[in-house]
Amino acid sequence: MNEDYENLDVVGTHASGANTGSMGVSLIGTFTGPDYPGLPGIAPPEPMKASLVEILSWKADQRGINVYESEATMPFVEGGRPNLMGHRDAYGTTECPGDQVHDLLPWLRDQVAAKIGTVDEHIYVNEDSAQFTKSVANWYEGSNECGHNLHSYYTYSTTNPAESANWGTWRPNVPENGRYRIQMYIPYCATGKSETDGATYEIHHADGVTTVVASQQATLGQWLTLGEFNLTAGTDNYVFLDDLTTTDNGLGLWFDGMRLLKMSPPPDTMSATDPTAGTWFNDPQVGFSWEISTTTSQVLTTTFTVSTDISQTNKLVAEAWDTAVLSHTHNFASEQPALYWQATAVLSTTDALTQTITTPLIQFGIDMTVPTATITSLYQMPDGHYLLRWSGSDALSGIASYTLEYRAQATLDWTAWVTNTTELQTFFIPPDLAEIYEFRIVPSDVAGNRPPSDAPPSSSTEQAIPLPHAIMLPMITR
Repeated sequence: MNEDYENLDVVGTHASGANTGSMGVSLIGTFTGPDYPGLPGIAPPEPMKASLVEILSWKADQRGINVYESEATMPFVEGGRPNLMGHRDAYGTTECPGDQVHDLLPWLRDQVAAKIGTVDEHIYVNEDSAQFTKSVANWYEGSNECGHNLHSYYTYSTTNPAESANWGTWRPNVPENGRYRIQMYIPYCATGKSETDGATYEIHHADGVTTVVASQQATLGQWLTLGEFNLTAGTDNYVFLDDLTTTDNGLGLWFDGMRLLKMSPPPDTMSATDPTAGTWFNDPQVGFSWEISTTTSQVLTTTFTVSTDISQTNKLVAEAWDTAVLSHTHNFASEQPALYWQATAVLSTTDALTQTITTPLIQFGIDMTVPTATITSLYQMPDGHYLLRWSGSDALSGIASYTLEYRAQATLDWTAWVTNTTELQTFFIPPDLAEIYEFRIVPSDVAGNRPPSDAPPSSSTEQAIPLPHAIMLPMITR
């Protein structure tokens, strides 16, 4: 049997729990810093760097790996890690691969990405750049070059405003107006403590200020998404974070890289609001409404039609407007067993073209006829109770339910004892066995039609057929 060795996964022994889900590449040599005490290293030679780029490019291309991302792909490792990282980044406790190789990671990502055609469209703001400002306070830095761009700041959370001293602001230079996704990097670093669950970010954007409370512990080693926001070109937009939380004290709180991604505008859409599919009306005057969602396009015309057939060849209503219209009311005057409505808009797009969008074709009907129902049989049982059976009909929308009412013959007020049922039989237990009771059945159809409140009785206990013990009736349930 021939093995596909290029795609066959094996688990190495290069990084303990990080073995599964990763590939290790060994560079033979001592690559600590040139001033490392007792064991100064050398820079990796150019042929070694070139070979490293080749093998990582092959694997990244083969497996569709984005070397700029950080993901939770290793099942036995807490949180996520950069898709291309150094050995020390797995747990943060080793010197390997040495500073002179670890420092190459940003360069190495760019080299691999260029070789396989990966383009990173994010805009980055690093915490060690002029676009980040922080308070004058006691700050810690991630050890062993820990962080998105080999560096990070951190402090510890507090719930006491009087103890809050650490804050930072990321202020990107946004190239153009638009909607952007904002993400913050939460590094995995060895500090001996967990991270906060209550990092409180303030996003200052074109539409105001939004506060997002997020768990850094839940996104270790990954990009934390704050959301999508409208930003204006320039440097007026910013993200603010301080050490004050409502969730915990003394846990790690990280200030690392920030990135933005310009989002494509959502597609222009048109949706039907009312009536919805299958709706029945008992009033011939029907109101219609729909919505048009567009971000950059302009509505040139709106049309509205109602047809008697699904192919829309026979139109009862055809309206057109030279603007955006979102509703229309029409009086149909008569019953209609099946109608189909649709709204259409023609839009002008930013590239001087036009496009047409529509709502779905929605079926509805108009039923103004009151349904009918009658008690088909009434039996008196040996114990004095009564069994009633009934039937009903409605030609258009159909029977929705029945309500059964009774009254003593000497009174005028009706009492409902079975309401909104779909059954076709029930038992009646008379409050007074010596009294004569009248019954009527009130049907309701799907359109909401029902007989008038002064409808006469359908039957009475005087008309009941007595049943001896020997006669058994079939009981049919639905």
